Amino acid sequence: NQSGCVTSSTYKSMNLTGSGSETGLTASNFNTAISSGTNFEFWDATGARHFISGDVDLAVGNVKSGTNLFGVAGQYPSASYPLASNTGVNDLTTFITQLTTDGNFEYFDSAGAKYTGSGDSDLVNGNIKNLISIENLSLTGSHTPTLNCPAGYIKVPGDSAYGTGDFCVMKYEAKNVSAIATSQAASTPWVSISQTGSITACRALGTGYDLISNPQWMTIGANAAGINGNWTGGTSGSGSLFAGHNDNSPVSPCAASSNDSFFYVETTCSAVGSGDSTEQRRTLTLSNSNVIWDLSGNVSEWVNYKNIADKPGATAAYYEYTALTGTSTTALKDLVPTNAVKGFWSDAWNSAEWIGNFYPGTNGGGGGLVRGGSWSEGSSAGVFNANLYFSPTAYNTEIGVRCSANPILVP
Repeated sequence: NQSGCVTSSTYKSMNLTGSGSETGLTASNFNTAISSGTNFEFWDATGARHFISGDVDLAVGNVKSGTNLFGVAGQYPSASYPLASNTGVNDLTTFITQLTTDGNFEYFDSAGAKYTGSGDSDLVNGNIKNLISIENLSLTGSHTPTLNCPAGYIKVPGDSAYGTGDFCVMKYEAKNVSAIATSQAASTPWVSISQTGSITACRALGTGYDLISNPQWMTIGANAAGINGNWTGGTSGSGSLFAGHNDNSPVSPCAASSNDSFFYVETTCSAVGSGDSTEQRRTLTLSNSNVIWDLSGNVSEWVNYKNIADKPGATAAYYEYTALTGTSTTALKDLVPTNAVKGFWSDAWNSAEWIGNFYPGTNGGGGGLVRGGSWSEGSSAGVFNANLYFSPTAYNTEIGVRCSANPILVP
């Protein structure tokens, strides 16, 4: 060393004799060198030479996403650098959409373990119980099970005023088909059957079947009376309520028609769509658009109700409902809608509106309830016609049967 060039008398030495062909490590190539597959050399503070190889594994696809190592910004895992066990199946990213759409997907837990699943397009509001909210899927259920009825029966909306839920009832008066009570349009109604026999015949159809009850009859009648289209004047209370075949022409009960538009009968009992007095129409339409035949007229029908000792009126005579007072056993509202129960109803309505009359008979006899009136009863017939004259074991050629049934729940 040349004297006087530096003030220190001790100098570090660098042995450059070992310098090779390797790339020298500098500040500008540091990041590139350590992530390459080539060798590079460098010297330490004592002047000793070192050389080492870079490693190509120090790459974006091998560094955790969000981590930066010597200028290498990690991208693992990502769409470009998926987890090693990735199969190429769609990743679970749009959670709600993929869970509610048919198709497979895969996802990984925090430990890197892979799972697979599949969406289901049935996962929609209409398949979830009404008003049940699955908030994390943004779903609110709208499904309500349907109540179906047996063939030949119609569904009737329940009415809390009469303590009824939805139920099924024969669309037609029952026909005797090989001693089986059958709801069909063809043939004349099954008559000359007692109330007791009617109960037996209906229950023989199976579990949930029975002779129509008085609350069920009132539910149907009140529903029909509140429908404008069931009145001759086109508005509830205008003109008269359709009363069915009650004019004794023809002098017999008639079959119904499978065509609900053929709701009148000719003198030959042929079903026709016109040509008779309007009030003789044999069909009534309910609020759910279902049609029922001969609830009034054609033949009277047994109802599953008895009152032998406490009859309203209790005489062998017809009453207008405007002149009748109920008893503790049979209230007036059990026989006819009242304004207190149904706001549309006028307590002044009587046989002039073809609603029907009431015949109690005397106390101590009869007691089986018959409703609707028959083909021969004229203005006494009507949807709310009621008769307690006959014994439950009696039968008559003008009294038939109509069964009801519990609805079949369809999920």
